[in-house]
Amino acid sequence: MVQRGEALATMKHIEAMLKFLGINFDQSALRPTWTVPKIAHLEHGGMRRGILDALRHGDWLTYREIGKAIVANRSLQLTPKQFHDFLQKLREAMFVMQQRGILSFKHKLRFGDYQSIQRVRLSHKMLSR
Repeated sequence: MVQRGEALATMKHIEAMLKFLGINFDQSALRPTWTVPKIAHLEHGGMRRGILDALRHGDWLTYREIGKAIVANRSLQLTPKQFHDFLQKLREAMFVMQQRGILSFKHKLRFGDYQSIQRVRLSHKMLSR
């Protein structure tokens, strides 16, 4: 990856070379490359904002309840397979948020524990703000 200014300067040199060689080049025909990919049908930061919006009342919620709240707030149309993948991305994002102290998990689940349903809420430091 290069810095934007460096890329623009290089493109100007390339454009000058193409003109020198007599090649007509239409820059508007190029599609930009996104450096931040969309995650689960949401814009950059949309998953985190959706999680925080769903949990702002301080209630314990399950992953599925939070996922349904995000889908309803954003008016997303997801197939069952897409919603399953969406929930996986949601769990991954929530794990990172828990590591940063933003969220609290109700249970300390171990790998392979499929009997318990995890519930999540904002951490005490976030609720006191």
